[in-house]
Amino acid sequence: MRFGVLLFTLPLFLGWAAPAKAYFQMEMMKAKVQQKSDTRWTLADWLSQKNKIRIWDHWLAMNKSVPFFDLSLSGAKAPHDFKSEVDGVLTKSDESSSLYEVDLSIYFINLNAEYEDMSFDREARSGSAGIRWFGASSQATSLFTRYGVRELKFDLTDEKFENSFVEGQLQLYVTKFFGIKGRYRKLFAASSKEGRELEGTRSSAGGFIELLIFRIYGEYFNETLELSQGGTITKETREGPELGVKLFF
Repeated sequence: MRFGVLLFTLPLFLGWAAPAKAYFQMEMMKAKVQQKSDTRWTLADWLSQKNKIRIWDHWLAMNKSVPFFDLSLSGAKAPHDFKSEVDGVLTKSDESSSLYEVDLSIYFINLNAEYEDMSFDREARSGSAGIRWFGASSQATSLFTRYGVRELKFDLTDEKFENSFVEGQLQLYVTKFFGIKGRYRKLFAASSKEGRELEGTRSSAGGFIELLIFRIYGEYFNETLELSQGGTITKETREGPELGVKLFF
């Protein structure tokens, strides 16, 4: 009886064991093949690794020589069109301004100061601080963001506005001697002692040519201001070229 049961169950056991053994052997073969594959050297792997090393080398070259101290001074003239609109009445005039700028970077921290003297009895001063997100120096492709305060003074009436602002500046070198630059500033609303409120924007874009520590640049700028008091809104626009020279230290 026992022998008969054994004869009956043995084929069932062998029928189950054979596929299990085959499956186990197959998994061992797969693991062995995978192990060999992981250690296999291929041309595709070499090209991929070479590309990664090139990217690492480029990043190191861009960042290893960041100067601790970076200073530049600039001056420019900006002949421009001035438009003022009040209650649908538009007036136009040809104006000009002189601009001066000091820019200082201490590693990745940036400090900036500006002064602008306008021909129509106005002057503006601004100071800001920000971060250089990338770029080894002010003479490299770079991105800056800043926060600051701008004081605009009307000389005839002695009225002053102190507007806080944020701005971004992108500089891109096309070649070692030529590049393009763009800048955008948002002036937040602020009121003078006389009760008028002012807000606006300023944007500029252009190119430059550079030789050693000297840069000659040309940009086109647009500044839009909105002054309001008691429901009366005055919209002012200044736009035109800005031509200047910058010196790096």
